[in-house]
Formats: sequence, C-alpha cells, structure tokens
Amino acid sequence: MSHNHRNSLIDRSRMHHITTL
Repeated sequence: MSHNHRNSLIDRSRMHHITTL
C-alpha cells in the first residue's frame, strides 16, 4: 500500500510537470 501511494504521488507530479510543459 505504501509503495502504491508513493507511486501515485510520483505519477501525479509527473503528469503535472508534463501539463506545465
């Protein structure tokens, strides 16, 4: 669960970064 949560956070951050770009 903890790993999944961390993965989600990175995925969201990555998506936000792409959107910003």
